[in-house]
Amino acid sequence: MNSPKYRRLAVLTTILLLHVPVYQSRFIPGFEYLVYRTEYCPRSEEEYKGRSSALGCTVNSSYACMPNEELTELWEFCYPLQILYITPDTCLFLSRRIWHLDSHNCKNFKYGCPALHYRASEIYKYPSCVSIANGCFSAEPDCKRKNSGKESDEQNKVSSEKQEDVLANSKLTDYLMSILLILGVIILILCLRPIFNILTRIIKIPKRCRFVKDIGVLLRSIRHVLARRLFMKKDLTWMKKAVTKTKKQAFKFKNTSAEEELLMTEGLDNACRDGDYNTVYSLLLKGVNTNLKIGDYKNTPLILACQNGHKCIVQILLDFDADPNICNFDKASPLLVATENGNTDIVELLLNYNGNVNACNFSGVSPLFVAAKKGNYSLVETLLNKGARVDIEKYNPIKKAIAGNHDKIVECLLQHCSREGVDIHKKCGLLYFAYCKRNMDIVKLLLRHGAPPLTKEEKRMLLDRLRHTTQSVKRK
Repeated sequence: MNSPKYRRLAVLTTILLLHVPVYQSRFIPGFEYLVYRTEYCPRSEEEYKGRSSALGCTVNSSYACMPNEELTELWEFCYPLQILYITPDTCLFLSRRIWHLDSHNCKNFKYGCPALHYRASEIYKYPSCVSIANGCFSAEPDCKRKNSGKESDEQNKVSSEKQEDVLANSKLTDYLMSILLILGVIILILCLRPIFNILTRIIKIPKRCRFVKDIGVLLRSIRHVLARRLFMKKDLTWMKKAVTKTKKQAFKFKNTSAEEELLMTEGLDNACRDGDYNTVYSLLLKGVNTNLKIGDYKNTPLILACQNGHKCIVQILLDFDADPNICNFDKASPLLVATENGNTDIVELLLNYNGNVNACNFSGVSPLFVAAKKGNYSLVETLLNKGARVDIEKYNPIKKAIAGNHDKIVECLLQHCSREGVDIHKKCGLLYFAYCKRNMDIVKLLLRHGAPPLTKEEKRMLLDRLRHTTQSVKRK
């Protein structure tokens, strides 16, 4: 049974069987969706679900059963709407004339006319809308008299016998097709058992072993790493050895080595720096460590993506559990790096993933200080809304905004201090600093926000500063 001859025969048999629809004998052509004849419509919720499943109605379509336009047959189909609502006093039928649904007013029915809105999935509650005879609805008062005189009893009998023969043939054909389809699937499974065994083995391989099989991802990682290291002779020799060993292990489907893991991680770092989204995504799926520090500056992939403004890559790294608070060699966090580059969208993204808004670098510089220095008003507002501290003495953001003559940012920071009850004036001596910078607009702004007058010591220092400046100008 496992010979190539039998395998080809089984495949061809199955393809032919799959192309013969079970409902072929009842299929009605001409509609944009598949329509079939049926003896009766569902009479309960269980029958409705069974018919819907048999026809293959998906979540984007709904099973419907109704008469045709001539009211001589019942048709069933999957209508391309998730829910089909029907108004009161209405029964639907499928029109071949307009190739769509049409409605029939059932107010004159003797019984069973729907009095409320209902769904097509509830048609079993209103059998009068699918009960037809002699080209009319059975519940209509004059239904039995509509065709009187047009056909003799003998003609009706012949017609009934023909209809019974057609239905019997249809049932037999459906039964035979179902048996053939099942037999074809069984033959295919028996003949292709080796393929199933291979698939089972692949599924059982641990994730850590499986990712080396993706040779395409591996080679892309190698290309990124070597492109960065071509100028480093010693590293290049080491990398060639690592690449050779990695390729051999990948083709032998063995466990990953330390060199391979390092290679993959460097590949991720370089792909994050270059904005290569496809490579980043492929490597993340293979389980590469997103928080490993690489290089002299000990940057993580997330820091490199923030540094180069690749928002999509920042997003996917965070989705794969990259830590937004791991810093590099200078203690700079991803948030601080993104602020230095003025990437408001990336800053908001990091804050949404619990990035520390007050994380300072080795010198004590905070993200708010950097935003104030650069005069980025939107970044300042974003950081303040997330709880950034203003009362920092050494690298104070208000002083930096005063030094840069960013009046709008100074006012924003002062208003925030007033709302939060932070006494910024005692710690930082902002008024004296503004006088030294000779920015009278900011001096007035500080006085309006409660800055205390200059102390005697500050006045003396300010006069000495002015005297020294005047003497320097005279010498020139």
